[in-house]
Amino acid sequence: MNSFVMRTDASTSLNFLIYIQNIFLNQNRKTNKFKYPNFTVPPFLFKPNFENCFRTLWNDVCQAIDKDVSNDFLLGDFYYHELFNANEENLQKFNEIRQSFQIWWGSLAGQFSIESSIDEPRDLLYRDLKILFDKYNFSPKQLISVYVIYDDYVFETGPATPYFIVASISTFYIHYKNLLGEIEIMLF
Repeated sequence: MNSFVMRTDASTSLNFLIYIQNIFLNQNRKTNKFKYPNFTVPPFLFKPNFENCFRTLWNDVCQAIDKDVSNDFLLGDFYYHELFNANEENLQKFNEIRQSFQIWWGSLAGQFSIESSIDEPRDLLYRDLKILFDKYNFSPKQLISVYVIYDDYVFETGPATPYFIVASISTFYIHYKNLLGEIEIMLF
């Protein structure tokens, strides 16, 4: 019988990046279906190579959080420097976006709701991982961290570590079997 420790959190940094991602998508994709939040932004707010910059920043933030969870709460200007064209108007808009995120995140509709939304699926994931680990007679040597984001991450990246899992609320409810399958592939 294997036992392991699993932590679930709604990541502040990763959810802020999803917030920025969705503003970018609303501005740059032709669709009638907008994502939250829907901000009016200057036409040249984002860097021309935004998607590549975003992927790099996403991976850097994931590695920083994986190394030390206290890195999860940094919403500094490095997000601005990595993703936004540098000028006074864009810096002001970035600060408005950051402030809007922090107000939403600190309310009951933000972090608390996201964490609460996966109470049951989190328990199911723990049970299913336990079954999977028992099947392979595997005992994780470190904490398994599951970070919940409010919306899907849309830019492809390389495989994550099985000990550092990022999943949206919809992944837990709609694509749960895929999540479990991806974890199994990463581990075994």
